[in-house]
Formats: sequence, structure tokens, C-alpha cells
Amino acid sequence: MARFREHRERLKLQQQQAEIVQGKTVQLTAPTQHDSLMIVVNNELEKIKALPTFEQRAEYKRLYFLPKFLPLVEEYFVKNEHYQNDLVGYCVVFLFDVGDFNQAITLTDRAIGDQQKMPATILRSFAHFAADQLFDFTERATNSGQSAEPYFSQILDKITMSDWLVSEMVMAKWYKLLAKLLLLARELNGKVKTALVNEPRRLELAILAAASANQYNHKIGVNNLIERCFMRLSALSNLNLYTEEKLNAFNKSLQEGRAKGFTEAEIAEVKAYLRNPSLSLEEVAEQLGVADV
Repeated sequence: MARFREHRERLKLQQQQAEIVQGKTVQLTAPTQHDSLMIVVNNELEKIKALPTFEQRAEYKRLYFLPKFLPLVEEYFVKNEHYQNDLVGYCVVFLFDVGDFNQAITLTDRAIGDQQKMPATILRSFAHFAADQLFDFTERATNSGQSAEPYFSQILDKITMSDWLVSEMVMAKWYKLLAKLLLLARELNGKVKTALVNEPRRLELAILAAASANQYNHKIGVNNLIERCFMRLSALSNLNLYTEEKLNAFNKSLQEGRAKGFTEAEIAEVKAYLRNPSLSLEEVAEQLGVADV
């Protein structure tokens, strides 16, 4: 009788595997069925590895793997079952690979809420992996003069408000990148040039971001950036767009030390500046009611 049950279960698993391969919807109810599913998934992963070019691999993920397996991930979450489900991790990775950032971020949030771990072959947490992917995307977009919004601000919220727990090194590089984004000069198509930044508060926030990066990792390399921002604030004070008193008070508050990171109010300020290009001297002077600059 026991052998008969084992044989029946084995036939059932084989049938499920065949149906998954054919793209049919399969009801998965427990880790046992999940093991059967992962045999099929691993076969698919081998197919992807065998494809010779990045473009072919991305196309297979977008047209075949994700349409076939994302419904099974959704089914897992809908059933509210809790077990290690490696398929969730592979889908997150492939969603980032094909550039579907909205769905990748949403699925990452769900995986973190479910306390999922990445598959053993991926040596990062969900939060760490997603933060790295969006960091790389932001750098590429910025270097080509494109905007990384809304994705940069979304992830900034998650890591600064501790929704996503990441290492200090990840925090450091995100805050350094934030400082650079605040200082992008519209005249130079996305290049950082502190001498062309004319808004004192934008410079202050960039300094605070760079200082936070330094607190998370003192080897992150932001000291020169901070010095250049202070030099620009001093130059703006000579143009009556800032004051020595404000400069000294700000510098003193920084020297006395403050908690790492930003407050919620400061994050709101940062996002407002990220949405808009830096102002010209004339525009800042008009805002402050200064006649001549």
C-alpha cells in the first residue's frame, strides 16, 4: 500500500511538471509541489544559460520565463502560504534584467514582507540586490543625461526609512549618489559642477548627504565634494545670496555631529530638488529679493 501511494504521488508530480512545461496553470499547495516546480524552473535556468547572447537571454526571460512563472508566484502569495520559495527570487532578478522596475520593486516588497531569502546562488538579500540594481540604473541614466525618477526616489524612501535593511556600504554609496544628483548642473548635461549650483539649500542638503555617506563608510570618498560645496556657499555669501552667519552655523552643526541619514522632512526637501533643475543666479536672486548679483 505504501509503495502504491509513493507511486501515485510520483505520477502526480510528473504530471504537474509536464503541465508547467506546457504553460498550463497548476495548483501548488505545499513545499512538496514546490520541489516539483523547481525541477522545471532549474531546467529553464539551464536553457537560459545556454543562450549565447545577452539579448537572447533577456528575450527568453521576458517572453517565456516570466509569463509562465509569475502567475505561480502570485498564486503563492494569494494562498498566504509561508515557505522558502526560490521562484520568487528568480522572478525578481529577471524582472530587473528585462527592465520591468515597477513590478520588480513591488515583488521585492512582497518578498521582504514574507521573509523570503534569495536562492542560494545569489549572495545578497532581496533589499541589497534591488538597491544595487537601482543604483546601477541611476548611474547609467545620469551619465547619459537622463532622469532616474521615479525609481531613485522610491528606493531612497525605502532605504532611508528602513523599510529595506541594507548594509552600511550600500547606504554609503546611495547617500554619495544622492549628493551628486543634487548637484547636477543643467548647463553640463548631467555633470556635477558645484560652481554652477546657486541654491544654498540644495548645497546644504548635498553636504548632509555626503556627510552621511562618510559616516556610513569613511572610505567612500566624499571629502573633496564637501569642500567644494562649502566653497560655493562662501561664494554665494559674497553675492548676498547666503550669509556668513548661516555658513558658520551650518558648519558648526556639522562639526558637532548629527545622526546618520536624513529626517523625513529633509527627504521631502531632497525629492523636491531632484524633481527640478538647479536655478540660475538670476532666478535665485529673484527668489531672495536681491537686486544685483
